[in-house]
Amino acid sequence: RFDFDVSPGFYDMVLEMTDLDTNRKLKRKKSFEVMRFEEDRLSMSDVIFVDSGVSGTMASTGWSPNLNRTLEDANSDFGVHFEIYNPAMDSVSFSVQVRDSRDSLVFEEQILRDQEVIAHFVSLKERLLAAGPYYLKVEAQAAGYAVTARESFLSQYSPNTGAAEDDRESQGH
Repeated sequence: RFDFDVSPGFYDMVLEMTDLDTNRKLKRKKSFEVMRFEEDRLSMSDVIFVDSGVSGTMASTGWSPNLNRTLEDANSDFGVHFEIYNPAMDSVSFSVQVRDSRDSLVFEEQILRDQEVIAHFVSLKERLLAAGPYYLKVEAQAAGYAVTARESFLSQYSPNTGAAEDDRESQGH
């Protein structure tokens, strides 16, 4: 493991791997943005979908990213993690909403905090009542500034039945 700093901007990351037994090669490229956070105003990190609980800030260990944004099985502690940066130390009010494909509200929480860095984890597994598409909306406000994030995700698992959507379909349901 190693750490390094990069300046805000757009980047391409290239991963190249070689299987030493077969000499087969794999190369993947991913574009991403390192966001610029204003030093004097409210800002928010990316929303990260995870399969295990989060403690502390994003720099902490102990979380596993869910890159396909999908709840697939009952053993996953599927949720989201984000951080709100509040350099002015004003009171920040923020809300987290989960809505289904019909835009019906599934879950909402409202929070008020006055910290410089607000790390927040929302467990979603117990709140998703059926398999299907959903979206998460986070809105934060403080001292005349507002930030919003909206991210879509999918549940293939229905906590009420204990079965994955694919399993029910294969059984003729």
